[in-house]
Amino acid sequence: MSANFIGMNNGARALAMGNAFVALSDEATAIFSNPAGLARINQYYLRGSHQNLFGLSDLSNDMIAISFPTPHFRTGIAVQQIILVDTYSEQIFYLSTAGIIKPKNIPIRFGASLKYESAKVKNYENAKSPANFDLDLGVLVDLTEN
Repeated sequence: MSANFIGMNNGARALAMGNAFVALSDEATAIFSNPAGLARINQYYLRGSHQNLFGLSDLSNDMIAISFPTPHFRTGIAVQQIILVDTYSEQIFYLSTAGIIKPKNIPIRFGASLKYESAKVKNYENAKSPANFDLDLGVLVDLTEN
C-alpha cells in the first residue's frame, strides 16, 4: 500500500487558482505550496477548510494552518488530512519557518517545511501503514519593486 498525499486541501485561494499558488503564497497556506511565502507575513494568520468529497459525508478533506511572525523569522504549523470514516485516512503535519535576506536591496525569501506524512487503513489486518518525514524548501526573489 502507498499513500497518495496529492489531493490534499491547500485552502480556498490556492484552489481558486487551480493550485498555481507557488509565487503568490503570502499567508498561512504558504506552508503547503512554498514555505518561503511565510517570509511575507507581518501578522498572525489562521486558515481552515473542510470539504466533503464527491458528495459523500463519510469522505472529507480538511486543513488547518496557523502562521505568525517572530522577531527574526516567520513560523507556521499546519495539518492536512483526508478521511474515509472507519476505513482509511492520510495526514500530513507541518512545521515551517521562513526568513528574508536583502543583498544589494534585492529581497530573497527562503523557507523550509518539515513534514510528517502518514496513512492508515482500518480493519484490515495485513495493511502496512506508510509513514515518513519529508522536507520542502522554497525561495522567492523579488526582481523588481513592483
